[in-house]
Amino acid sequence: MKNKIKIMAAIRSIAFFTIITVISFMITACYTYNTHYGALIIDLSWEGDFAWIRNSDNSAAIVCYRGENANVQIPSQIKNLPVTNIIYFGSLERIDYFYNRDIVGPSKKLTSVIIPDSVVSISGRAFENLGLTNVIIGNNVLTIGKNAFKGNRLTTVTIPDSVISIGDSAFENNSLKSVNIPDTVVLGNRVFAENSQLVNAPMSRQEQEVAAYEEANRYDPANYILVPNRFRPVDYTKADLFTAVATSERIVASRLDSRDFVSDVVFVSQDGTNITFRTEDNAISRRMKVTSRTGLTAGQKVRLYYTVYRIEDWQVIAIERL
Repeated sequence: MKNKIKIMAAIRSIAFFTIITVISFMITACYTYNTHYGALIIDLSWEGDFAWIRNSDNSAAIVCYRGENANVQIPSQIKNLPVTNIIYFGSLERIDYFYNRDIVGPSKKLTSVIIPDSVVSISGRAFENLGLTNVIIGNNVLTIGKNAFKGNRLTTVTIPDSVISIGDSAFENNSLKSVNIPDTVVLGNRVFAENSQLVNAPMSRQEQEVAAYEEANRYDPANYILVPNRFRPVDYTKADLFTAVATSERIVASRLDSRDFVSDVVFVSQDGTNITFRTEDNAISRRMKVTSRTGLTAGQKVRLYYTVYRIEDWQVIAIERL
């Protein structure tokens, strides 16, 4: 009898601690979700096929959709609360784990979504990899998060004038052919990357700077008489030969190591590794060092890329035909 009592007590103890552990996990999940999205989570609720939560400002946020409709119009209100956020429309690992995996997730037939004007933010990964071919974004959306529509089959998208920013890779890897987007939107990186049919895709400021830099450094080696590996034209400061000579004198005075210049010059002569160029008006000439035969003829005009180390130490880096 005593053993039976001990066994029952042990079972009750195990059951108690199991319940406490499960509750702890649930609280942890809600807390994690709360701190990440700034939402006050009391419980995950369902309104038809939409899972939603109540935000701290008494608005609603859509968490996921479990319906079977191919074309979905997200409601602008749930329980008389305005729907202001789309957190996730697909599966959410956190909710999959702590709730019911079988009921969480979009229909495999989902192809188009209409986002109402009540929505002001679309969170990162909200519609990622859902197979969407069409989306209408509400006219009051302010922000679209990273990867929000990545990996779908969208062919065109219109970004409302209300949108302030779009996160990295938001529309990456779709089938976009056209994009209508206000000039004022601040773009992350790779927002429209991997859309092979999209010509002149909008880019972030950083991407524009990189593209400009690459364009400035793009050259055809066939146009060069002499060109080294890893040559970058943009690294050379444009100056006439006269200005370069004057600058070389300041290099010694200021103890600078070197300066890189590019000048349009006229070839004079070459004697072994010594080569001489002059300005077109013959105002000044300069002898430099070169590492190979150039095959230039006297009077030939070229664009010269060179490095000035000291007054009498000039090194030819590249020679471009004009």
